[in-house]
Amino acid sequence: MYRKISEKLYEKFVVNHMACAIQGKDGKYYTKYINVSSKIIESMLKSKSSMGIYQQLNGNVKWVCIDFDCKDKEYPNVELMYEEIVDDFIFKLDSLNISYLKEYSGRRGIHIWIIFDEFISKRDAYRIVSYLILDIKYDKEKYGIDLFPATPTSAGNKVGKQVKLPLSTHKMGNQSFFFENELDLKKEINIDEQSEILEKYTFQTPSQLIALLNEDSTNSQSVFKKHAIKSEKDTNISVFFREVYSILSELEPYERLFTKIKNGQLENVDYLVLYGTSTGFSSDDSFFEYLMEDNPLYNEEISRRKTNKIKQGYGILTLGSLFDRYCCKLSENLNPLDTAVDFFMRKTNDKYLMYITDIKTETEIDILSNISYTASKEKNYFFENDEVINPNIYIDFMKNQVRTNEFIVSDIEEICFGKNKHSENIEFYRYIRKEKDKDRQLVSLGYKDRILTTQLALNISYALNRFQNIKSFSYNINFSSKRYIFFNWFNSWKEYTKRINTYLEIPFFDDYALIQLDLKKFYENIDFITLSEKLNKLTVDDSVYYQLKYLVNYNEKLMYELTKSRKGVPQGPAYARIISELFIQLILDEALKNHSSSTVLRYVDDMCIICPKDDVDDMYNELKILLLKNGLPLNNNKTRIYYELSDLTEEEKRTINFGNKMSYEFNTSNENMLQTNEEKSDLISDKLSNYNIDDCSLLFSTSTDDYYKKMYFIRNAKSIFSEELGRGSTFMKIYAFLFSSDELVELCVKNKLFKNLKSESLNFSVFINHLFMFIDQDLISDKSLLLICESYLMKLDIDEVIVQNIDDLQTLNAIKKHVEMTAKEDVNYK
Repeated sequence: MYRKISEKLYEKFVVNHMACAIQGKDGKYYTKYINVSSKIIESMLKSKSSMGIYQQLNGNVKWVCIDFDCKDKEYPNVELMYEEIVDDFIFKLDSLNISYLKEYSGRRGIHIWIIFDEFISKRDAYRIVSYLILDIKYDKEKYGIDLFPATPTSAGNKVGKQVKLPLSTHKMGNQSFFFENELDLKKEINIDEQSEILEKYTFQTPSQLIALLNEDSTNSQSVFKKHAIKSEKDTNISVFFREVYSILSELEPYERLFTKIKNGQLENVDYLVLYGTSTGFSSDDSFFEYLMEDNPLYNEEISRRKTNKIKQGYGILTLGSLFDRYCCKLSENLNPLDTAVDFFMRKTNDKYLMYITDIKTETEIDILSNISYTASKEKNYFFENDEVINPNIYIDFMKNQVRTNEFIVSDIEEICFGKNKHSENIEFYRYIRKEKDKDRQLVSLGYKDRILTTQLALNISYALNRFQNIKSFSYNINFSSKRYIFFNWFNSWKEYTKRINTYLEIPFFDDYALIQLDLKKFYENIDFITLSEKLNKLTVDDSVYYQLKYLVNYNEKLMYELTKSRKGVPQGPAYARIISELFIQLILDEALKNHSSSTVLRYVDDMCIICPKDDVDDMYNELKILLLKNGLPLNNNKTRIYYELSDLTEEEKRTINFGNKMSYEFNTSNENMLQTNEEKSDLISDKLSNYNIDDCSLLFSTSTDDYYKKMYFIRNAKSIFSEELGRGSTFMKIYAFLFSSDELVELCVKNKLFKNLKSESLNFSVFINHLFMFIDQDLISDKSLLLICESYLMKLDIDEVIVQNIDDLQTLNAIKKHVEMTAKEDVNYK
């Protein structure tokens, strides 16, 4: 009941889905920059709370509102106001054939809403509401009229004025409600009736209202390009695209997707579907551009960056995957293995075959079964996720490995029939990451082993359809990508912390409890045999069983070489991360069977469980027993139960949400990013005044403004080089930035900073191996390379240097020889 009407309210009224106003205990509204969703609205309705919504998005609006108010706060006579002024206004709207909604505000007012079927400029919206109230006569001592929008421009106000969302319950009033005929304040609110009123509403066409202003509608500041195209002389390609748009709209997932485009509410998963769909209907990015022209946030430069991802390689989803991603039921007359292209061609009887014949379309199944794509994915995984860019693995990836890949395909075919035996030796490299309370062993697999194991893990995961109902924010498999195994970690982590923050900041969940779970030695305690037994209970064919059996045996052998125990999975390889996600999710699925009102937010083994406070103890005890039964004990020192979210202190909120240290304020795409260098410097001082290696992973990511990276590095270079704790991937980002800057390299040499590196540290391993890669790919200038070598590397005595891995000495020696040979060549040349 509440879910359905929440979705309708979200669709019709939420324009800016990144901001809302929440009513506090004092009755005032406070702006919250959170991800507004239909679930938030549903919680608001259930908790009898109130929230405000903002009208504009990038200077455009989707609705206008005329707010009639009684000025008498103690004894407002809303029914009399309705008779004296609102009724006449309604009569005017009816006479002009304007579609509207009437809402009693719950206190002293009546709202008249006009919701458009497309975005229009704020200037046009202001002209419309100003025109509509021109001839309204009323007693200004008794009544007031507020307009939304109240001004024609967005200057000084990016989000616009706030209006209370319909059906909110004001703390100093009653619940608002829609009404169709006469206003009856004594009538009991029926949610089904309210939903029906929303369902019946017909969106208003803005051009009809603009025409009332006695101006040619072509002079209006329309925000759409596509509609202008429709009114121009048709071209063959525009006819084709419009037909595709119309036919695909018959499918519920695409109908939802196109609505989200129009409302400016696209999420990362939507872009993935858009990329894949676009590749099916145009060989370039023209169909993607066509679809995005309906987006009020449309920006040609940003759009061009996003369409570059199409060229990076995305396949089109099968209908089965598409419907699962949007949680829609696939009708029986649709083939789950078909694509949108198949559906379109069938509906149009191949009428547009000429436009599609030369377009090569690959589904996620095609991508999954192509070992070269898996190799490409593993290559990117190696560069972005391995603890160190090991030169032996690096060289293998840079070679043409067609023959090796063919051997891998042959091995997998034998494995699927249960014939393949394990090789005697597993190629792997180990590294030690020092952390505050322990040393963590990280593993890099050799070329063949990593591609083989990843392919098997992907096959198993796809067969079990685990990827389709994403319940975790970590290591979600991107089956439609030809280049990446998982979705972008930065976006996933950001979404995870944002979702937690929503529960912590919104009072609609005050009556809920929160369990923060911390698992003890998660990867070390994963039992592959237990997982195998769980998966075997599911319906799988023999090939999946044999692939899983092979991975079990492979993993046991590898773990025994690493730890002298067959338990656990190695940290580092992609297959281990895929299997670990399967393992923990199977346990959580079982635990949630009897707790449907609970929500689990998880990133690997970091978990926050939001549940009704009267169910929290049962939920915790059942989950604790179930986890222990599967070999996953809790870390009791770090596990917490908060019985009421409303009782949380600010310090507890920061602890739960990992400090929210970065706040993504350093992101280059952040609309509110400070522009001057002085302001940026102040932000660094305010947010990152104390050095912490844990901040560097986000700070030195590709999403961060280079100014922040540079300032932070200059301030903390000595600490960075001296660091013995931290992830290898973090050091990779830092040194990729450093080696690309002659200025920073000179600074390090001038201040003798390189000597702070400790040769036995992971930091040192990353430094020299990343330098090796930059030399090989000609990514570092000769000037910087010479400075690094002359001031530091050449002075290291290989016979005396203590390193973490013997391969580091080989790398160091190779770099030295390269510099010596280059120097000789320069002398000979001169």
